Amino acid sequence: MKQKVCPYCAQEFIPSRFHQGQVVCSSSDCQRRRRADYHRRKLAEDPEYRAQCKDSKAKWKEDHPSYPERYRAMAKKGDGARHPHSPSIDDLLRLLRHAKNTSAKNNSAFCVTSRFVEVLCVSLSGARSAKNTFAACKVIVVEQDPGSDI
Repeated sequence: MKQKVCPYCAQEFIPSRFHQGQVVCSSSDCQRRRRADYHRRKLAEDPEYRAQCKDSKAKWKEDHPSYPERYRAMAKKGDGARHPHSPSIDDLLRLLRHAKNTSAKNNSAFCVTSRFVEVLCVSLSGARSAKNTFAACKVIVVEQDPGSDI
């Protein structure tokens, strides 16, 4: 297949065999720029698309009236203004309780979540066998042994 040159990064690439008309390489930066250029061009040329975007923006603002205040408050505190919807402690505790109640037999560690963060819950009670490795985990939650003074 013939190689093409990406207009954004000027690197040669081979177009996908499923999309022979591919003009931009598959780099995420180049694809982001391609989508942004399309959006700008479409806004300038198509009045219906412009109206739809305006309506969509207005509807989102209507559905999330307190977002600007929350965003500014988080930016002022420095608590990750880029991620205003970080999970709360209550959400994590709810997931831990659910996982504890539904854990598999013969498993000393089990995955609690699969979306925003990996959490493993480890029991110290000794009733379960230790057959798991924790090499890939990001957070380990240790359950307190009921007989300990900790």
